[in-house]
Amino acid sequence: MLRQVCLYLSIAAAGMAAAPRAQSQPSPEDVAKAQQDIAHYQQGRMERLKVALESPDPEFKILQPKLLRVMILQYQQSIGFTGIARRTRTLTGPVALVLPPSEVQKARMELDDALQKDDVTTGEIVEKIKAFRAAKASARAELLQAQADLRDFLTLRQEATLVGMGLLD
Repeated sequence: MLRQVCLYLSIAAAGMAAAPRAQSQPSPEDVAKAQQDIAHYQQGRMERLKVALESPDPEFKILQPKLLRVMILQYQQSIGFTGIARRTRTLTGPVALVLPPSEVQKARMELDDALQKDDVTTGEIVEKIKAFRAAKASARAELLQAQADLRDFLTLRQEATLVGMGLLD
C-alpha cells in the first residue's frame, strides 16, 4: 500500500499538473492512465535519486521506503495550489485522480467552502482557520519526524543532495 501511495506522490512532488478534475467521478480509464503515468514517473524518479545519492543497491533498499515516506508527507502538506497559481476548488493532476485528499487538503477545501458562503459567520471562519492550522501543524510534525528518520541513514553528502532537491529541510 505504501509503495502504491508513493507512486502517486512522486508525480506530485515533481509538480506535474493536468487539467482540473471534474466534479464527477473520473472514468476507470482515466484512473488507469493516471496510475500508469505515476508509476512510470515514480520509477524514473527513484532511479534518479539512487544515482544522485550514489547509493548501491543494498543501501538504496533501505533508503527507498524512507524517501517515499518523506515524499508522501510532503504531498499531504500541499494545499492544492502555489502562491502564484490560481486556486481551484478541487485538487488537480493525476495524483488527485487516484489518491484521496489529505487532512490538510480537506481543511483547506472546507475553509474555501466556508468563504464561498454569503452568510458565513466570523465564528465559522475562525473554526475553519483553526482546523486548517492544526492539520498543517500535525502534518509538519510528521514530516519532520520522517525527515529525521531518513537523515539517520544518510551520509553528509547524501543529506546535502536531498536538501538541494527539496526532500530535506
